[in-house]
Amino acid sequence: MKNFIYLFISLSIYSCSESNYKGYVYEFDNEIPLENVTVYDSINKIKVFTNKNGYFEIKKNDKKVKELIFIKEACIKRKIKTISIQNGELMREYFKGDTIYLKCKDQ
Repeated sequence: MKNFIYLFISLSIYSCSESNYKGYVYEFDNEIPLENVTVYDSINKIKVFTNKNGYFEIKKNDKKVKELIFIKEACIKRKIKTISIQNGELMREYFKGDTIYLKCKDQ
């Protein structure tokens, strides 16, 4: 019984910490962080921008996100699909990878 309580607490903490998709966006050739990249969830109509370190965090919503779209002027738009993993009765949706590279045109 004690093990069950520890398992329940661990799963509760883990599921609370997975409430956002997050990661970094870099320029492909130079591997420098890209600021002001639009990260868009078209299903839930949520849009955020990367900071100066290329970091983004976008809130998960009740509706399933099928892909995140990364857009920056002078760069090729990139769509990254999410994956769903089922452990027992719990279904979790993950963003595959935490680092995204965008190919940008020479300036």
